[in-house]
Amino acid sequence: MAHERNCIVCGRQYRYCPKCREFEHLEKWHTNYCNEQCKNVSSIINRYAFKHINKSEAKKLLEENNITKDNNILPKYKVYIDEILTPAPKGRKKKKVIVNED
Repeated sequence: MAHERNCIVCGRQYRYCPKCREFEHLEKWHTNYCNEQCKNVSSIINRYAFKHINKSEAKKLLEENNITKDNNILPKYKVYIDEILTPAPKGRKKKKVIVNED
C-alpha cells in the first residue's frame, strides 16, 4: 500500500512507496520529492547554501528549471530562492577624482 507523502520542497501531498510494485518504475528520489523540478530545486539550493555554486550560477540553474518567486515552495527553500532571484541593489558609482599636482 502506498504511503501518502508530503514533498519536502513544495509541501504537495502525493503517493509513493519504495516497496510497492505499483511504484517500482519510479526513481527512489520520489521518497522525498513529488516531481523532478522539486528535486532540482533542492539540489540547487543545497549547492548554493554550502557555497558550491555562487548566486549567478544558482540563478541560471533556477531559471533553466523554470523556477520563479511565484512557485509554490515551502518557506525554508523560498528564502533562498528570493535571495538568489532578487537583483543586487545598485550602489552609487564611485566618481573618479583627478588630483591636479602642479
